[in-house]
Amino acid sequence: MKFGSHRNKGLQEEWNQFGETAFVYEVVAELAYKSATEDYGKEVAVLAELYLEELMPFGEKGYNKQAKK
Repeated sequence: MKFGSHRNKGLQEEWNQFGETAFVYEVVAELAYKSATEDYGKEVAVLAELYLEELMPFGEKGYNKQAKK
């Protein structure tokens, strides 16, 4: 974001307009540690889908793009 070239244009525009202090970052979930060699990709994808469905961060509520079904 600080470099001004984020691929999410709407997010970048608002970052430029309102500044870094206007944004809040929150941890919404944590995965239990299993091992350093564990592949957490599937678990992360499932959590991401669950939170997208629950929070619906699209349009005025966020910067995610709704998947086409």
